[in-house]
Amino acid sequence: MDASGNFYLVGDTMAGKLPTTAGVIQPVGVPLDPTNGVYVTAWRGFVAKFTPVTSAGGASLAYATYLGGHTSNLGDYISGIAIDSSSNAYIVGYTNSTDFPVTAGAYSTVCGPNGQTCSAAHVTKLNPTATAILWSTFVGSAKPDGSDAVYSTGPIQLDGNGNVYIMGQPGVGFPMVNPVEPTPTGGDQQVLIAELDPTGANLLFSTTIGSKGLDSTVPAGLAVDPAGTIYLAGNDSGANLITTPGAFQTTAGASGCCYHGFVAKIAPAAFLTPPLSAEAASVGASASGGSIQVNAAPGSSWEAFSNSAWITITSGASGSGSGAVTFTISANSGGARSGTIDIGGQIFTVTQESASASGLTFAGSMAQVASAGGWDTSFTVVNLGSTQGEARLNFYGDSGGTPWLPFTYTQQPAAGTTLASTFDETLAAGASLILDTTGPASQPNAEGWAQLLTNGDINGFAIFTYTSSGQAATVPLETRNAASYLLAFDNTGVVSTGLAIANLAPSAANVNVVIRDDTGAQIGQGSIDLPAQGHNSFMLTDPTYGFPKTANVRGTVEFDTPQNGQISVMGLRANAIPNSSSFAVTSLPALAGVGTGGGIFPHFVSGGGWQTTFTLVNTGSAAATANLNFIGDSGLPVPLPLSYPQTGAVSTASNLSQSIPAGGSLIVVLQDLGGPTTTSGSAILTTTGNIGGFAVFRYDPTGQEAVVPLEVVNAPSYILVFDDTGILSTGLALANVAAKPAVVNVIMRDVTGAQIGTGAISLPAQGHTSFMLTDTSNGGWAFTENVRGTVEFVTPLGGQIAPLGLRAATIPGGFTITTIPVMAP
Repeated sequence: MDASGNFYLVGDTMAGKLPTTAGVIQPVGVPLDPTNGVYVTAWRGFVAKFTPVTSAGGASLAYATYLGGHTSNLGDYISGIAIDSSSNAYIVGYTNSTDFPVTAGAYSTVCGPNGQTCSAAHVTKLNPTATAILWSTFVGSAKPDGSDAVYSTGPIQLDGNGNVYIMGQPGVGFPMVNPVEPTPTGGDQQVLIAELDPTGANLLFSTTIGSKGLDSTVPAGLAVDPAGTIYLAGNDSGANLITTPGAFQTTAGASGCCYHGFVAKIAPAAFLTPPLSAEAASVGASASGGSIQVNAAPGSSWEAFSNSAWITITSGASGSGSGAVTFTISANSGGARSGTIDIGGQIFTVTQESASASGLTFAGSMAQVASAGGWDTSFTVVNLGSTQGEARLNFYGDSGGTPWLPFTYTQQPAAGTTLASTFDETLAAGASLILDTTGPASQPNAEGWAQLLTNGDINGFAIFTYTSSGQAATVPLETRNAASYLLAFDNTGVVSTGLAIANLAPSAANVNVVIRDDTGAQIGQGSIDLPAQGHNSFMLTDPTYGFPKTANVRGTVEFDTPQNGQISVMGLRANAIPNSSSFAVTSLPALAGVGTGGGIFPHFVSGGGWQTTFTLVNTGSAAATANLNFIGDSGLPVPLPLSYPQTGAVSTASNLSQSIPAGGSLIVVLQDLGGPTTTSGSAILTTTGNIGGFAVFRYDPTGQEAVVPLEVVNAPSYILVFDDTGILSTGLALANVAAKPAVVNVIMRDVTGAQIGTGAISLPAQGHTSFMLTDTSNGGWAFTENVRGTVEFVTPLGGQIAPLGLRAATIPGGFTITTIPVMAP
């Protein structure tokens, strides 16, 4: 029966007047012999399909057709039928007809060569109306000596990948592919199980089951689950059938006299153990290629077949034990397409993007991707809009090429590994998607950058992690295309600053560099050469790629965008962890287009083991004053212990006012003077010029630190992506910028975009709060426990808020921290 309730009948007949239907593949079963005009007398198979039984009038005949040879008096028999989800019919049987209707390109199109008797199984796939044979093949009886004949077929079954399974009784010469019984031990006949790929062109697996008995082992029943696990039943007349320890009955009760029933289960792991190194690939429209590692037991043979004309296997079409299958992919000039490679019965799926990105526009770039060699990068993409949208992530390596990185879907671990140079995903309104790429520490590090295209309101970020220590840093989505970018650096003491830079243009770029100290004085210059869509990352003091002038100095590096080009720049900060050879890693924002409006730092913390360092930079051409006001959780100014590393000065104050020269920078540290008291809040920056900056808060006992960007946006709402599963937990820092109390309404959604809860946060005028989302005793919500999703913060009417995400990951002996950008729809 199929999914629509149609039911099917198969069999064989000598009748010449079955009620076949118009247009079917074989309306006549017993034609006249062309030599003497006499009807051929032979058995012919038939297939009939009936519509569902209804109360109005019962079932009716949807189609009926013969299926067999045309000119021979020899017989054709049908023993089983299976129906797929599209109502195609798969028919199995046994034939002696050399003219059975097989199709070109099938596994075997010859039966009984060199005058041998044709004795083969036949497998045929019919379309839903029986008006066309989609493919048809012999199985067996292709060898000149007839030793590979197949007799007495049984049922037919399909697995979840569309592979086709049959059973029968084989001749001694039938080819064994990865058999579970390597040396046939049966008597005159054994049970054969054979697997064909979904095209009927390749034999993926075959084995016999039997024992040295009186006469034969007889097939009776066959079942296959979606994963490809085989269950079979039959009768055996011998005493030494393969059995397994602990089975219900491991010996025959009366050896030598009788047939005994048997049941066997063959797992897919019998084909390849463990599975392939990846289950899928996602690639761009241009021509490319790749390789898949095959993991198989020593001596275990396998074959690989491409089921798509645009995927060509160039090496590894067969092998024994572990090996690799290498293939090429043709350029795609049309729409998105998907194809497969069948490797030892396991399916490797290749998805290729369409030739054109209709409706997709540039949304931003992520300047640093690092995979394997001790690094892991996760990508979070979220649909901020009210309708579904498409997101396309493209990945580029240092050379500008499109590397295949191994990705897993964090939300769908069972999906396995996908090798990807690009991803196309459709996200529902409010939905989010997390992808992760990494590899063994022994494998060379793959670095590069990522580009996001979308036809909707889709945003995102990445987090890269040094896997040996768990140190992590966020890579925000860079949406600007500025004439220049300014990176504040500090290479004094135990701190060092690095750079990630990407050339987004399709042509090579020469990026001019100007280096200034913290007074704004130029101390050096240089350039960075990048190939088309290329990338580089290095510490600023690196003798090969960096600039020695930055050693033991604080200041800024200016990166000038080439004419008609576009670049993406991000800072990298490494700070030594006390009593450890490791380091904390933090990303630093590059400043561009800084206005005169100042902004707010949504979070600072001081005392109780915490300190916060503010870096303020005058990006203008004239000296300007920076005013920084520290506001506590209560909304009132809070005096804090301040230190100025550039001058050595210290003070205690709730605000500061300093003049910064053109191109200069100012460093202010909210010190940790010891003791248990922790003070937290927000800091408001006002200025007479073009001054911007960032803050870094640090937990001194462990050296963990994270960056706080200057918030300059006043949006109607903000969306924070959270993950409170596994070792991760998400927190929030929220500041009320307005001089009046605020109630911030909160909407929580899961990764599908479905609403799972609501809440509210009350803040005093210019007040502040910070808590972990699951901390119900401190403002959090139980809705977020063991869940991934988003939290939306709605700005009160006439108000202004500044949120910041906080992320903690558990590591041996403690935790790591980083911040998460909060996005505005």
